[in-house]
Amino acid sequence: GERNAQFLLGGLLLNKRGEKALPMAMRLCRQAASQAHLDAIDTLIQMEHNLKRSCAHCRAIKENLTRCSRCKAAYYCGPDCQMAHWKAGHASECCESGPDCSQILEMAQQRPPAPTMPQEPPPAPDPYGD
Repeated sequence: GERNAQFLLGGLLLNKRGEKALPMAMRLCRQAASQAHLDAIDTLIQMEHNLKRSCAHCRAIKENLTRCSRCKAAYYCGPDCQMAHWKAGHASECCESGPDCSQILEMAQQRPPAPTMPQEPPPAPDPYGD
């Protein structure tokens, strides 16, 4: 359906265009997540976790970075890095962030992990030594 297409298109954009496509890829992922696409929700959680750790401009790893209020896909040390990143090309990449998925992501992070399939026991030794 539509949510699968949004999720797959977001992944394709990232694979083909790299970091420049991040705002649009995250928007598509948010649209799919807002329609309960589980892979999109898990991907969005991981992307948010990774992005909010380093400045999109200087790449410094810090806590409490400021997020771009429009695309919500770029984080900055402060106004100087945000302005420099904007001038370096973020202005043409930035887009509306799409649906607010904060409640969906919060609920997803609180859910128990999916059960894993039991491991098959190793094969029994061949009594004939073959």
